[in-house]
Amino acid sequence: MKNTGEKFKYARYHIPNVAKAITVIRALSKSPSGMTRAQITDCTGFSDSIIFRILYTMSDYGMVLKNPDKTYSISKKFVSMAYDAISGENLVLAARESMNEIRDRLLEPVMLGVLSDEAVIMIDQSPGKNPFGFTGKIGMRCPLHSSAPAKAILAFLPAGEMQAIVDKIKFEKFTPETITNKKKLAEELAAVRKKGYATDCGEYLTGANCVGVPIFDYQKYPVASVWITGPAERVTPGKFDKIGRMLVKKAAEISGKLGYEK
Repeated sequence: MKNTGEKFKYARYHIPNVAKAITVIRALSKSPSGMTRAQITDCTGFSDSIIFRILYTMSDYGMVLKNPDKTYSISKKFVSMAYDAISGENLVLAARESMNEIRDRLLEPVMLGVLSDEAVIMIDQSPGKNPFGFTGKIGMRCPLHSSAPAKAILAFLPAGEMQAIVDKIKFEKFTPETITNKKKLAEELAAVRKKGYATDCGEYLTGANCVGVPIFDYQKYPVASVWITGPAERVTPGKFDKIGRMLVKKAAEISGKLGYEK
């Protein structure tokens, strides 16, 4: 097993194969398009026989899918188990009605996501009603420094937790508009806290703009974000504030169902 630099409080009690399975899941979570057995072996440092047994065990339990191109990826069942544990209330059920209302007003797809180690993971969406628009897949990853949903959550995390996450960002440049350093991201997050909503103006994908807001639980913690995505010619910067204010209002409805009170 490769040395990840992690320190564990109860390492002496660990079951080696469980730890290895977790490492495999982490590797797959960073490759939504899938990984071959050889790629997983190279990434984790485990033998091919170990990878084979882990993948087939998780496949039998429905946690991993074997794709037609012989790659493996995390299944929707695994994703659903993850977000079912987010709160006592079911986040998706709490958000669905408000998401549909947003979609019906804006006609653009409305998405719901939660923060993972290195991205925001989309867990649900209300498909748009325009003839042309963007559609995400459950499990889609949104980069922390270049997406509205991620910035919406980061901005409202406790300061120490937010900084710890920001310190790990690699600031990959996706487009000419991508934020590429901590200082610029800090300025952006400060603006998000002031406005209440976050934006992505072609920062991750040229021609696509997003507006996102946080969802809070009963502890006033940003457990998720809801956002809309659309072509730049429809979701223009001039509409950001109007869309943002509407999303803030709708997100407050969802937060209320999770026990949040101002």
